[in-house]
Formats: sequence, C-alpha cells, structure tokens
Amino acid sequence: FRSARRGYEAETFSALQSLRSTLFDVHTQYFEALRAQQLVKVTTIQRDRAQEVLKQTEAKIKVGEVAEKDRFQADADALNAEVDRLAALARQRQAEAALKATIGLDMATKLPALEDFAEPSTEPVVPQLADAMKEGLENRADLNASRRRLEGNRYGLRLTKLDAGLKWSVDLGYTKQFSADNVNQRLLGIRASIPLFDGDRSRQAIKESQAGVEASENQLVQQERQISAEIESALETYTLNFDRVKAAKRALEAAKVNFDKVVRANALGAQDADVVAISTARVSLATAERNYIEAIYDYYI
Repeated sequence: FRSARRGYEAETFSALQSLRSTLFDVHTQYFEALRAQQLVKVTTIQRDRAQEVLKQTEAKIKVGEVAEKDRFQADADALNAEVDRLAALARQRQAEAALKATIGLDMATKLPALEDFAEPSTEPVVPQLADAMKEGLENRADLNASRRRLEGNRYGLRLTKLDAGLKWSVDLGYTKQFSADNVNQRLLGIRASIPLFDGDRSRQAIKESQAGVEASENQLVQQERQISAEIESALETYTLNFDRVKAAKRALEAAKVNFDKVVRANALGAQDADVVAISTARVSLATAERNYIEAIYDYYI
C-alpha cells in the first residue's frame, strides 16, 4: 500500500509540474509575441528611415551635391532594413502561432490584442540566494515527484526481499455438526515455505531492485544539483536584466542624439556627414532600438 501510495503522490506532483510548465510557457510566449510585435514596429520605422535617407541622397545626386556612388550605400541600407522588417514579421507570426497553440486557440482565429508592458521602473526585490535555494528545492514539483518515486522504489526493494525469503501462512478452521454425537472440530494450520532453488531468480531480482534504488538516489542528487544551478542562474540573470534595461535605454538615447545630429549636419552640408556617416549612425540606432526591446522582455520572462 505504501509503495502504491508513493506512486500516486509522484504522479500528482508530475501533474502539478506539467501545470506549472504550461503556465510558464503561456507567460513566456505572451512576452515573446509582444516582443515580436514591438520589433516589427521598430524595424518598420528603421525601413522608413533608410528609405528617407535614400530619397534625400537621390535628390542630392540630381542637383550635383553628392557623387553618384553615394547612392549604393543608401540603397543597400534601405534593402537591408526591409530584410530586417520581413524577418521581424516572420518572427511575430511564429510567436503568435506558438501562443495560440499553447492556449488552445484555433489557428484560424485572430489573436486578441495583447496588453503591452512598459519598461520596468522599480528595481526588483531579489531574495537571498540561500532563501531562494531552500524554497526552490522544497517546492519544485518535479523534485518532489522524484523523491516519492525513490521512496516507492525502496518499498519495492523491501517487497522483493520478502518474496525471496521465508513465507508464512496461518489457517484456522472450526466446524460444528448438530447431530446425536454433537461433534466439534477445531483445526489450526501453520505452513512455512522457502524457495530451495529457483534458478537464482530471487537473488537476482533483489540485486536488480537494489540497483534501481541506487540509480534513483543518484538521479535525485544530480537533479537537485541541476535545479540549484538553475535557481542561482535565474537569480543572477534577473538582477542583471534590470541593469541591462537601464543600460540599453541610455544607449538608445545616445544613438538617437547621434543620428539626429548626423542627419542635421548632412542637411547643412557638412563634409564629414556624408552617406556613410548617416549609415553608421542609422545602424547604431537600429541596434540600440532592438537591444532595448530585447532587454525589456528578457527581464519580464
């Protein structure tokens, strides 16, 4: 009964782990879909920005302000920006399809509008590593399932040893005959049996069961180590991702200022603000915009 009970408890914890994993998948894919939508918006703006630079370059070529060769850099930038937009659009469709599949929404049904998440403004409250480790190792459902299975295997080993040893049976019988003689009979029978020879099956069954218990013990130790590493990594990443968002925001603000100044200098005819300088500033701004979005949703995940 105890062995079966541990098996039932292990399956219950496995079901809880499946539920938690599904909930985490929904959260993750929600943020991935949001991230993809934001990247489509950003890459669309980047494409429009590159096309505007191309138009300005072509206009300057016509009036002889710049050489014909400057068209190629601006044209390449516009084409690359369109490639980035299409890649972001494909990523959005994949992320939305994954989210719909996880929440059970029909693929033909349009995904409802997702509530956007702004940049985190409050610094996260991070628990101490020892506290997080203790809580995680105690409450991880997959760990508890492994522990219950190990207990069940130990009970199984005890059963195997009992099956291989001396077996006892006790029978008690009582009969009464209502006749002239009025006979009463009582019988107590005790039997014991032990396998004299079974081809070494019983001993090998015990060894097999013992090996199974040892394997479960080692697997549990390794699983605890892996989960401890996951907890420590997640805690560190959570803290670093908040700092990463702040750094990405500063980089984005600097890239915007730089791009605006280069474009303005080019409009005023500055010689050092040519198409190459604009291209470099635009790429830097595009990188900063993507890094900012990636950092925000990595933090929430």
